[in-house]
Amino acid sequence: MLVFEISPLEGIVRTLRIVSLLLSLGSFFTGGAVAQDSQDSSSTTGLDELLSVDGEVTTDQSEVDTVAPEVSQGSDIVAPATPASPAEPVAKRRPANRFVEEIVVTAQKREESLQDVPISVQAFSGDALDAKGIDDPKALQLVTPGLQYNLFAGYSLIYIRGVGTDAFIPSADASVATYIDNVYYSFGHSLASSFGAVERVEVLKGPQGTLFGRNSTGGAINIVTKDPGPDPETSIQVSGASYDQFNNRIYTNVPVTENLAFSIAGLYNSEDNYYDRSSTSPYDSYPHEITKGFRAKARYQPIEDLSILLSATHLEQSGGLSMMLPATDIKPLGALVGINEQPDYESDIDAPIFIDTRTNVYSGDIQYATPWFDTRLILAKQDIISPALADYDGSVRPLVTFETVGQYADVKTGELQFISNSESWGADRFEWIVGLFTIESSAGYDPLYLSVAPGVFSLLENPDAGPLLGVVTSITDPLLDLLDGVPGVPAVTDLLDNGVTLGLEGVLDTDSTAGFFQGTYDFTDNISLTVGGRYQTETRRLVKSNVGLVVDASQGGPGIRLITFRPQEEDTSNFSPKVVLDVKAFDGQLFYLSYSKGFKSGTFNIINIYTPTQYIEPEEVTSYELGVKSELFDGRLRINAAIFQNTIDNLQVQTISLTSGGAVKFETAGGAEIRGADFDLTWFPLPNLLPDFVLTAGGAYLSSEYTDYTEGSGYDEVTGLYFDGTIFPNRDFTGNEVVRTPEFSGNLGLAYTFTLGDGTVEMAGDMYYNSGFYYSAQNTETASEDSYQVFNARVSYLYEPWGTRITLFGKNLTGAKYHYVTTELDFGTAKLLAPPETYGVRINWDF
Repeated sequence: MLVFEISPLEGIVRTLRIVSLLLSLGSFFTGGAVAQDSQDSSSTTGLDELLSVDGEVTTDQSEVDTVAPEVSQGSDIVAPATPASPAEPVAKRRPANRFVEEIVVTAQKREESLQDVPISVQAFSGDALDAKGIDDPKALQLVTPGLQYNLFAGYSLIYIRGVGTDAFIPSADASVATYIDNVYYSFGHSLASSFGAVERVEVLKGPQGTLFGRNSTGGAINIVTKDPGPDPETSIQVSGASYDQFNNRIYTNVPVTENLAFSIAGLYNSEDNYYDRSSTSPYDSYPHEITKGFRAKARYQPIEDLSILLSATHLEQSGGLSMMLPATDIKPLGALVGINEQPDYESDIDAPIFIDTRTNVYSGDIQYATPWFDTRLILAKQDIISPALADYDGSVRPLVTFETVGQYADVKTGELQFISNSESWGADRFEWIVGLFTIESSAGYDPLYLSVAPGVFSLLENPDAGPLLGVVTSITDPLLDLLDGVPGVPAVTDLLDNGVTLGLEGVLDTDSTAGFFQGTYDFTDNISLTVGGRYQTETRRLVKSNVGLVVDASQGGPGIRLITFRPQEEDTSNFSPKVVLDVKAFDGQLFYLSYSKGFKSGTFNIINIYTPTQYIEPEEVTSYELGVKSELFDGRLRINAAIFQNTIDNLQVQTISLTSGGAVKFETAGGAEIRGADFDLTWFPLPNLLPDFVLTAGGAYLSSEYTDYTEGSGYDEVTGLYFDGTIFPNRDFTGNEVVRTPEFSGNLGLAYTFTLGDGTVEMAGDMYYNSGFYYSAQNTETASEDSYQVFNARVSYLYEPWGTRITLFGKNLTGAKYHYVTTELDFGTAKLLAPPETYGVRINWDF
């Protein structure tokens, strides 16, 4: 007798590695039988049964033929279809296809079908995200052409069509604004775990200068979570995967009366770090990655025309992965102080890295309908604290650490909207919205500690440094001169022996008010013109920027005050217009031509050591776009595409160096231009043979260059020394590619759903390709990403009587090596790899 001992995980691995073969062979034979059954029972094609007669996608699971269903407003779930008459033949029950659905979006602040919105937007319902294996926002880039979504130092770094920012300090605004339940999240933390019980996610491409609360230059990500409703509902998800990943998610909705309902969503995720420590590291292991929290909502509708929605969110995130800076491509300065190259998926550090973020968000959404227009008021309060520690040198050498003890954000936002309705004047031809948005925020480091370990200065004065010695001392001498002779400060010789810890304080306050409007007039049933604009006034105040020497860190604060930079204030105003002409050429085809501008506020570099504070001018983007949204072949092929050009003025850029006067430095490129085209499609290629076989694809082509960047900062390719015009002259980066703009990125997915017993089987596989890009405006090879491909696969079974789905999944099946982030630093290049291949099982239970 033969005995095979295979672990459950090995079984999962083996199963998933043959999914790609089964996807073609197994689904062909099973699908053929299903197709034949459907042909025997109905004269329509299998796809026509999946789609309504109007071409709108449904998720019909009834056991009888149905007439055309109607889309329920405010939801991406299709209303129940009307049963056919008893005289009609009964058809075989068909499984739901989660990859195809009619999405209702609020990209223009009113509920509209995705295909009727004349802007470039991709949207995914919660079911579609589960079907595609998207369980956090970072994975959205795998299914959204032109999107780059990474995580560094706890911040979400988002680019859309090449427009974005790598800035990860509290005083920097994102180029791509993120909203959760209509609340603007100004702080980059807490976004990577915002997925819980989501209704849908919308990715809006291009400047959003008119309707969305905080103006942005690259686009917006709008996450909508489930609201309390009239029907009881509970959903539970549990999953386990490689690296001891254990994720739990629960959502429940409890209607109390016809007018009152509550809901709560909770999550608890934990996993080990997929990076190993080296044998020389003084720490046994890295912190576990843990995310836990809840979102509670209450909806009260005392009368038909008034709705009150209250929400409270609490989220805790801890770990160390995003704070890791594994040293690679060691610079001469790093070699001088004994730093060694780090192997892949291994980090050799000597500091207890961590990040511990606490987020509390409270919001209220009041909607009131009158015979003339609808009124909506959205108020929110956010409190975020995020202490963290990073080993700056990324090695086992005791050199430099940063500890953000007092990193925080306190944000208040308010938005008042007046929206036309069906009873408004001229409603048959004219839709409009006007509103007011305000934000008050205080954010920064209060304080941040920069620690230089004992003996570092002695290492830097090593005679073997050769020509580097003079440069190193020209950098360290100003710091030592700053400390020498200050009352209460120990002698410089003692500092050299005992190390130096500087306490840095930097706080930025923001007050901004914006008025906005947008109106759409239908000249005919097929031709419409949209005109909008936003006028914004803003005050930025650098209220604190101090440098002190910390003698006793337990006392907190900056310690002995060395420098106090004077407070500064800048006032700005801006008007961002938008014009869109859209034409419905024939049924199911929408063409549009748009012009829009976006604006990102100027800011201060809040942390400075020995250089004065500096104000960075606002960033502005002008965008032109020609797009089409179409459904062809009786709805079997849906394709949306656009060509565009973005012209950027005063592009805000961040560089990092200990010699920049404060480690993190902002500067502006005078101009940049990004041209390109992107598309996404959904296609049923074999409606008769395999009616539930669907192909999805998308791609983005980008051509970019800095058109004016004559005063660029970076690192010399030979000496590895930083240049920014202080010690070494700036360089001209004009003509270089814009960072994070791959020439081509795209995705391809195949999925097939078929009936098996009392349930349905869903088989899916997808591929993402990225042609590579640069992480620095200098376009150096040490800060570049080579081309890579990521393959994922899933197979699931839904047992419908129990509402239970079991899914086996694999991510990055070929073990492709690509990076979450790459950053050039003084000692070398920090490169954080994305996870290797992972496998797991997920269970969903809905009732």
